[in-house]
Amino acid sequence: MDSNKIKELAIKHVEKVILAIFAVVSAFLVYQATQLPEFTQEPTRLRDDATRVKNEVDDDHTDAIIPEREALAIDIVERTKRTIKPVDIKIGYTQVGTWKEIPRNESFKRRDPELFAPLKLKMNSVIGTMAIRSKDGVYSLAELEPADPIVVEEKKERPRRSSRRGRGMGSDEGMYDEMSGMMGMEEDMSGMMGMEMSGMMGTEGSMAGAAVRRLDPNYKKSLYSVPATLTDFRTGGQMKPVPMVARFIAGTAALPHKAIYESFSRSLSDSSNYRPEDRDTPKYWNFQVQRADVTDKSVDQLVDSDWIDRKDRKFHTTIAAVLWAGTAPELVPVDYRDDLLTMWIPPMLMEDYSGFALHPMIPMLTKAELETLNKPVVEVDNPEDILGKGKIFDGIDIKRTDVNLNEAGREDGMMMDSGYQMTSPYGFAGVEENPSNYKMIRFFDFDYSFDDTSPKPGRKYVYRVRVSVKDPNFPDNPLLQPAAKTLHPEAYERVSELQAKAEKKYAPERAKGTRRSISEFRDFERWTPWSEPSEPVSLPTENTVLAGPVVPPSTKTLNFRNRSIPYAKNEPTAKMVVSKFDAALRTRVPMQIDATEGTVLSKTAESTDVIDPLTLEIKKLPDAKISNRSTVIAIDGGNPLSIVTSDDLKEPGSVLIFKDNGKLDVSSEVDDLQPYRIYSFADEKGE
Repeated sequence: MDSNKIKELAIKHVEKVILAIFAVVSAFLVYQATQLPEFTQEPTRLRDDATRVKNEVDDDHTDAIIPEREALAIDIVERTKRTIKPVDIKIGYTQVGTWKEIPRNESFKRRDPELFAPLKLKMNSVIGTMAIRSKDGVYSLAELEPADPIVVEEKKERPRRSSRRGRGMGSDEGMYDEMSGMMGMEEDMSGMMGMEMSGMMGTEGSMAGAAVRRLDPNYKKSLYSVPATLTDFRTGGQMKPVPMVARFIAGTAALPHKAIYESFSRSLSDSSNYRPEDRDTPKYWNFQVQRADVTDKSVDQLVDSDWIDRKDRKFHTTIAAVLWAGTAPELVPVDYRDDLLTMWIPPMLMEDYSGFALHPMIPMLTKAELETLNKPVVEVDNPEDILGKGKIFDGIDIKRTDVNLNEAGREDGMMMDSGYQMTSPYGFAGVEENPSNYKMIRFFDFDYSFDDTSPKPGRKYVYRVRVSVKDPNFPDNPLLQPAAKTLHPEAYERVSELQAKAEKKYAPERAKGTRRSISEFRDFERWTPWSEPSEPVSLPTENTVLAGPVVPPSTKTLNFRNRSIPYAKNEPTAKMVVSKFDAALRTRVPMQIDATEGTVLSKTAESTDVIDPLTLEIKKLPDAKISNRSTVIAIDGGNPLSIVTSDDLKEPGSVLIFKDNGKLDVSSEVDDLQPYRIYSFADEKGE
């Protein structure tokens, strides 16, 4: 059968095929229905069965499932003791596993910042003259007569030894010497005229009969100048400066400010109520100094009872404000000072005060100036290119300020807690982008007559210092108190005790209805550890010794058995200035001595010249006497230098002295050059 016939057959019988398939399927479904089980259950019966099962479930089957419990006799106290008894590690239990505590995230809690002790405590003993306040400005030194004029004897000029380099140079050498001589005569004439004019004008600018000698102001090594006005803090009346001999021990140290600042940031910056502008940065408040006597014991033998308090910031500030006639200009940039840590510099009249006012770890340049120095050098062909761009002062701090209102050149008077305390109860506030590495600590231990605990001459002392910082977790202002929930558990425990103590102290005041604030009763200071003890130091003696030029002995060479033996025809001598600080006269009393080996440096004279440190006038002191037990042991130097041919260049002189304090000391002509020339009046004498 071909395909065409198959197609035709399918078309004709397709309906029959579909009908047959439908009949078969229907028959199959009928058969399946006949096989289903017969439904004979009644609904009422089914409901009753469900209710019965529910009731059986709800019934109490405890007695059938859990047996009855029997009471046991247990000693609870003994059981508790056995439970808390520590396990003996010698038993040797097999460790099955290690218990690990899940750490709590407390990084956002406020901790107590770590504080660091001051470093490198450096002590200096100082004696000199300073200016203090007086109602009338009268002092005995001002009443003395002016000193007699110095008559300079003409010295015969000896022929100069021409140097090897100058030989054969014709008349140029002589012309140079002649010009030098004329210049020297001109200087001498101007000096004499200046002295005469000074004498004619006198101290008040009027004509006077006697000449008044004055010290050259260039010899004054102190930067202090007397303020235009001085006011009595109690009465408001005008006061005048007078000199006073001051003897004290000065201390300086470096507080690691940057380390403390970063500690504050680590401990507080992640808290939810971080406030660096007025609470959560270091605010230094006070310093405390202690001193121990080590005259008869070593530092290692000191105990806590050996350390005595040497006042605090408030005492030092009050004394400076009431007694000092202003303060000396500051040498330390404001970047490294804090007015509550860095005591002002006393108003020294003559002496260079940099030796006790500075510290080796504290720079004398501002941070901006140091950064400028550390920048790479850029070569510029035309310097006007820099000037034209107006960048000559870039990076240099030219606006240094000082809150010391008692400093010379500022308005007289000061607040006891310094000027900035009026605007902010937290001192210097704000965020520092680049904190200074250190802050200067400076304090003084004066030998005041009214203070029984002041240092005594002849005793050796060591010092230590610490600093207080305002507590960021327990500030003095209750309005800035952090919430308890923000504190770390350790800080919370400490702060809770402080709050309880403050409330207990303030309760009687609250009951009386006082207006006093609770801030006065809050212990808000946190103290750094004590610094390491300083090196031993003592008050300086009233006597000082200055070395001058040395005249070597005249020697003669003797020939003995084919050997040349030098023979000294006389002893070496040294010009020296011995002086004492006279507390009654309020100045240094100097005398010049020609000393030899074995000379005791004491002297009496009909009169001597003294300098008024306040006016720089030179006065005549009659019946002068200096008692000094210091003795010259050896003298060296003064010989012509072998490297030159001129007789004017000689070896510097040095003198070995057994001082009145029992120590050996070497006074050098080089080290003492300037003070020697001042108090020997060498320039006036033409030496």
